[in-house]
Amino acid sequence: MTSQRGREVGVLIVKKGYVKTAKMLTEKNKITRHHKFISIADYRKIEHVSISEVCEHHGENLEWFCKNHDKALCMVCVPSNHKSCADVISISVASKNARQSTALSDLVESIDRTLSNIEQCITNRVSWNISGIRSIVSETKSITDSIDASKDYELKVDINNRITKLSKEVQAFGKIKVTENTLILISETPKIEQAQISITVPTSGSISNIQLQLIKTFRISMKEKNVEMNITGCVMLSNGHLLMANSASKFLIEYSNTGEHINDIPVSQFPCSIAVIDSCRIVVTYGSASFLEIMNNDTFQVEKKISFPKSCWGVSHQNGRLYVVSGFATIQVLDLSGDNWTY
Repeated sequence: MTSQRGREVGVLIVKKGYVKTAKMLTEKNKITRHHKFISIADYRKIEHVSISEVCEHHGENLEWFCKNHDKALCMVCVPSNHKSCADVISISVASKNARQSTALSDLVESIDRTLSNIEQCITNRVSWNISGIRSIVSETKSITDSIDASKDYELKVDINNRITKLSKEVQAFGKIKVTENTLILISETPKIEQAQISITVPTSGSISNIQLQLIKTFRISMKEKNVEMNITGCVMLSNGHLLMANSASKFLIEYSNTGEHINDIPVSQFPCSIAVIDSCRIVVTYGSASFLEIMNNDTFQVEKKISFPKSCWGVSHQNGRLYVVSGFATIQVLDLSGDNWTY
């Protein structure tokens, strides 16, 4: 494309078969949406492009150029239609670079080179298609020749004359005889014999006959911390340590099974009772504070807090249920999520 005196001449060379795509792409571009399409044959006939230097609306010379509208203007166009446009410059300034004829020659050379490349691509594709067709024809001929060369075989069986003569003389080769017998089924049940093995079951006895054996005695004291002691609950953790509830202070006390003091764990209220849920969790009640806490017995972080309408004192756990002494005459049963099971 070249511009002289503010008028545009647009030339787009498109190979046959690509015109629709080229038009769509050109119309989307703001700069080229007003360009016109011509055939290659018509383009090659163009020697001179006549460019009018007179405004087609007012008949005045085109002396100005509006950058906003990309259009050449006369003296009448500027105040009438382009008064608010900021980028109105002299046509000589706008066409300064467009006067170089080498730009057009470079464009023509580039277009010719592109056309040559397109023609070469088409030639290569046609050549490839011809080669592929020839290969298919050759393979088809090979298959046809193989089919024509195949033979049709007929299979015949010659039977000995004696066997043929015997089959004509003998009416039957034998008889099939079926006899009926009584079925005798022997069933063995080895598990029945196994079930008869006698085992000794210990008889139940009274717990009054059970005798406890003292293993270890040690003294607990927190006088150096000026803390009173009132042990109201004790459990053994999975690591063998003893965990005790001291209702006189807001601490759980941890001791080893040999009597060494391990740690004092702070809790939210004065602990009353304590029970083991599993190898990772314990439950602690807080008496008149009317709630209990389920916590991790490694980090002692609270995982669940369950509140009660009355005080909660003793607690035990079995099969996923908590048994809590609530008030002074009620044992409340609930699951680990806090939902009541029964009263």
